[in-house]
Amino acid sequence: MSLEKMEALESKIRKAVELISDLKEKNSNLERKIDELQRELSSQTENLSRLKEEKEKVDKVLDENRQLLEERDTIKTKIETMIASLDEIDLR
Repeated sequence: MSLEKMEALESKIRKAVELISDLKEKNSNLERKIDELQRELSSQTENLSRLKEEKEKVDKVLDENRQLLEERDTIKTKIETMIASLDEIDLR
């Protein structure tokens, strides 16, 4: 093998080693980013779960309030009817 071919091969090997080193570093950076994103996803999933539970509680309270308002209106109507009946008795 000639010296020129040996130097060309050496140059190619050096470039390949540099490329492999660069790719390893990029791979390591990507793995760190994946870990970071997985932690963030886990945190967001926990937050979403907590918010869903809180929403269910709020929906339950809103439903209870709606029922109480309906009951209040029913009672109000009954009281108004009874008062009207009492007023009729007093007028007679």
